Amino acid sequence: MTRTCGRFDVVAYADLYEAEPVTTTGTCTVQVQDDLYALATHARPAPARAWLTALRTGQVTTWTNDVSEYPHLKNWILATNPDGLFTATTEIGTGIGLGATANDGDGDGAADVAMLCGTRLITRPQATATVDRLRALETAWRAAGAPRAQDLTAVLVRDRDSFHVRLDLPDTGTTR
Repeated sequence: MTRTCGRFDVVAYADLYEAEPVTTTGTCTVQVQDDLYALATHARPAPARAWLTALRTGQVTTWTNDVSEYPHLKNWILATNPDGLFTATTEIGTGIGLGATANDGDGDGAADVAMLCGTRLITRPQATATVDRLRALETAWRAAGAPRAQDLTAVLVRDRDSFHVRLDLPDTGTTR
């Protein structure tokens, strides 16, 4: 993994590394509402659609004044792989968040979202268990010493005829 112009790139040469056994990564739901709004998650389509709709009208506040914290916390959250994880693009930018619906049976209930995007936090509604879960992840990241992205372990995982990079948290065994 190398840092290039503010982003991280991974180049994997399959013949040089021994990958983990073949796994299936599952399907990804992608919802697009227009040129400004898109969301990707492993959740079913109905909740994904509700989460994206909620982001359109969410309240925007500041979660940090240090823009350099975002990419490191984002990768930490990816490595923890919490329930309801999604990435989304809005008019504010691209971020990572958590979503839930009031009725998890069919996903048609009220949406509850919290998303970090740079220095901003988008929530709808403003004070919910999902917002608390996202803030708890931030607190855990800080308690762990606010590890930088390069402190996470990248593991090469084979998926049939391709490879994916999974992030592991240091000293916890928690993986994505």
